[in-house]
Amino acid sequence: MKKSKVQSPKSKVAAVRELVLKSATQHEHFVQMAFFAAAAKDDNQRLTMLVVNQGVLGLAIAESGSLQMPLRKVFGVAYGWLTQAGYTDTDRMIRDERDRQQVLLFNGVINLNCASVVASPERKLRVLAEEVGEVAEAVDFMERQNSIRNRHHLMVELVQVAAVCVAWLEAIENQKQEPKAKG
Repeated sequence: MKKSKVQSPKSKVAAVRELVLKSATQHEHFVQMAFFAAAAKDDNQRLTMLVVNQGVLGLAIAESGSLQMPLRKVFGVAYGWLTQAGYTDTDRMIRDERDRQQVLLFNGVINLNCASVVASPERKLRVLAEEVGEVAEAVDFMERQNSIRNRHHLMVELVQVAAVCVAWLEAIENQKQEPKAKG
């Protein structure tokens, strides 16, 4: 008799994260936004794209619409921006940031992250808005002084935006996989 393999909670989280990263980066909305972000003329244009797509996500929440497309678009802008800046290991950087977020949650430094299925979309939007605001601040720093330090700060903030999107997409995927309650 063949034993069924039971996944540990940690490996299940990793499996969902890989599924989300793979499906999101191959989705047409992600690819479109990543291309446009990489082709944008400057960081101000990329920031505008990021803010506009975050606004579309906010509208989707207000209208109780699907969140996957606007999330993929925000993720695509951040990912394309990182790619345009010359970062070649973007997937690993995002995975590392997601792991860091989980450690912060486990250690009580933060009380929720966007992978939580119980956090409201409005709460998750506030987390994303805070991260996008930090990208805007990093762009301001770059305008004042284009230094390696400021460029690194911008990269860190973009990775955090992408990781928040991935976490949120993980929550959506986990909600799909939860057994429906019988009513």
